[in-house]
Amino acid sequence: MPILILFAEIILVYYFVQFFGFLNFLLLYAVTMFIGIIIVRAVGFKSLREFQTGTVSASNRSMISRGLLFVSGLLLIVPSMGTKICGAVLFFPPVRWLVAVGFTNFLLKRVFNANSFVHQFGSGNFRFYYQGSQSRGPFQNQNTTTEQSGDVIDAEFRKIDDPKLLK
Repeated sequence: MPILILFAEIILVYYFVQFFGFLNFLLLYAVTMFIGIIIVRAVGFKSLREFQTGTVSASNRSMISRGLLFVSGLLLIVPSMGTKICGAVLFFPPVRWLVAVGFTNFLLKRVFNANSFVHQFGSGNFRFYYQGSQSRGPFQNQNTTTEQSGDVIDAEFRKIDDPKLLK
């Protein structure tokens, strides 16, 4: 398989150089690498700043789209004609949207299979998540026997020392 990819890369470079010339080939590499670096820095710094300040309020698809834009910049940096083509195609918003929809569907089908569900309770500093395999809550038993149900309860919390909340 790697030999096939290497062969395809050589063919892409050969035909590009034949059609546009070697200097244009070098110019393409330099420009796309520069654009890729700009995209990675801009998207990376913006995302990091939002995570640090706690202002992340985007929807899942826009987060996935931003991640795909970051991947597009990385693909433009990598010195390969195939990755530059993939990065340039992934740069366009309609293509990113289609890939984000496909990736979301993949996550729903593969990671969260049809028999499981994830619920969230609470907001702000206290969130409680649980995942089960049927349409029942974490504290509801299937039957009245002493058999363990196998559900896992995962919670996140932090201590708040605010005198206003204690009154």
